[in-house]
Amino acid sequence: MRLPLIPLLALGLVGSPLSAADAGSDLVCLLLPQMQNLVDPSLQPADLYERYLCVLCLEVTSVDTASNTVELVVRSVAKGDFAAKTVRLTLAGKGVQGAFQSLPEPGLAMVAFVGQKGRNREGNILFYLGGEGRWQTGSVKSAGDAGGLAAWMWDEDLANKMYGTFNGHPARLAELVRDCAAGRAFFPATVFDRFRDDQVIGRLPGPAQGVALYDIDGDGRLDALAVGSAGGALYLQREAGTYSDAGAASGLAALKGASIDCADVNGDGRADLLVDGRVFYQDASAHVADAKLLPALVGSVLMSRFVDLDSDGWPDVVVATEGAGLRAFHHPGQAGKPFVEVTGALGFERSGVKASYFVPGDWRGDTAPAMFVASGSGVLLERGTDGIFTAPSRLPGWDFTASSGYTGGGACAPLWQPDRCDLAFATDKAVNIVSFASGKAEDVGRYGNETQVAMTTCVGLLAEDLNADGNVDLYAISRTAGESNALYDNRGYGSFMVGTRYRADAIPGKAHGNGSIGAAAGDVDGDGANDLLLGAVDGQLTLLVNNVLAGRGASEHPSQQDRVLAKTALLHIEVGGPRGVVGAAVTVADAKGRVVGRRIIGGSPVTGSRGPDAATVAVREPGEYHVRVRWSDGATRDLPVVLKAGARSALRAERP
Repeated sequence: MRLPLIPLLALGLVGSPLSAADAGSDLVCLLLPQMQNLVDPSLQPADLYERYLCVLCLEVTSVDTASNTVELVVRSVAKGDFAAKTVRLTLAGKGVQGAFQSLPEPGLAMVAFVGQKGRNREGNILFYLGGEGRWQTGSVKSAGDAGGLAAWMWDEDLANKMYGTFNGHPARLAELVRDCAAGRAFFPATVFDRFRDDQVIGRLPGPAQGVALYDIDGDGRLDALAVGSAGGALYLQREAGTYSDAGAASGLAALKGASIDCADVNGDGRADLLVDGRVFYQDASAHVADAKLLPALVGSVLMSRFVDLDSDGWPDVVVATEGAGLRAFHHPGQAGKPFVEVTGALGFERSGVKASYFVPGDWRGDTAPAMFVASGSGVLLERGTDGIFTAPSRLPGWDFTASSGYTGGGACAPLWQPDRCDLAFATDKAVNIVSFASGKAEDVGRYGNETQVAMTTCVGLLAEDLNADGNVDLYAISRTAGESNALYDNRGYGSFMVGTRYRADAIPGKAHGNGSIGAAAGDVDGDGANDLLLGAVDGQLTLLVNNVLAGRGASEHPSQQDRVLAKTALLHIEVGGPRGVVGAAVTVADAKGRVVGRRIIGGSPVTGSRGPDAATVAVREPGEYHVRVRWSDGATRDLPVVLKAGARSALRAERP
């Protein structure tokens, strides 16, 4: 795992953790020669909130380079008393000229911590203006009258000396301090991931490229499926935690392919399979057979997915085939009828994208399907009102040409904010997050703190809450045997940290460190925490059972983080129905309408792998909530639920 070139670690001069009271004075910058931690648990935004008398959320209104001043308006006071409505910030000297020229711009948010507790510190200011971990110090020259103007001096640019305190967008820090004021802030500073040792459940005769966790036999327990270039496998979970090989009996052992997906294609209540460009019906005896609904494809398939391209509730098929770009096939709306190719009618041929990994999703929240394709510098195809897919949005540029198409797997999930979905995908050496919250595509991964920690030959990533704290995490896989996968813990507010850098035993087994070319997530043992299924280059199928809930709430001297986790409730929602399940959206909101969780069924395809038709949402504040399920064709159902502290609840939403 390669380390970022710029990020630094703030330490006290004698090696003890730096206190917020010392910020800006006794700081020393250390480059990261090895795997040093960026996040200092004793120097977090909540600590600053407690140690300063006043906390302000401001916005830059103007920048005057001639007089070296920045004018700001106070948007809200998160803590303390502050009478002035505007602030004039003036440079103290040339030492901060570079920061002044590069950081402030009109419309940018700023968070200021004013007046440290303690003698002769009332005039100290610590503020966050430019994002990407860059903090500044200042001093109060004039407090200003009520409704008037306050005068501050900009004394020092701390650059990356407080990189691990907060490295997100300043507007997200403003959200965090407002949540501190409301008593609901949660920004974990220590890693609490915990997986059990590897559970090897089988091995394919060749690479395990596409894997799935899905209740294939309808008994309520998740089974393990896999396909590869040399054949497939099915392991049925007969009893809790035990699996039996049903590959030969089901016919899956004979299936060869690079990806696998599941959906009820003919409306008979049984899961059918999509293996590359072929649909396989499952009969009453759990045997699968080619339904011959799609034409024979020429060329090697990279991945294929069930996607509702026209929002009619029926699962259509999209295939990425080498040498032929993307191809699309429309479900006819009747069981047993062949699919109709609509590649040209949907505009896929005119898009000019080459075959590559793709991610379907609804990132704008307007229910219109869209598709990210890891081709060229990255292409986002969006469906217009005429039903044709074009690329109207200009994405920040990435280079997918060097990896020969073997990267770009990703997910559609709420990573930047909990109430809307974002696009997450891999490049060869990194993970990336694109948000559409502002109305345009923005690369917010650069604000993600340790999302900048690189990995090797990254083929794809899945997005799921893997530590049951209410935030959706990222799990990225390396296609090279012997190279480690990476778990990026979502701390909330657009910030991530690599869990195993802080707790090496968080994932104790060997499979995590040996790379994967297929991955899927789902709650295998029904405890409310999502588990992982990994498919390796050597064909090994390994289950990483999540143990994060063990001992939760049992700490004798709990920290604030421990107390929040102990009362966190878990809600499992299954989505059913003969139509509209693929692409269905699940939203959990409190009594005031504040969204605390959102999931897309089938929204984390990684490299063509599949998870269950269900969502598990961790809710940190127990109480009354309502769940809305919106099937892909617009049908909706609302379900009330009362969540109790530390308890797990389950719902099943059947299509009306």
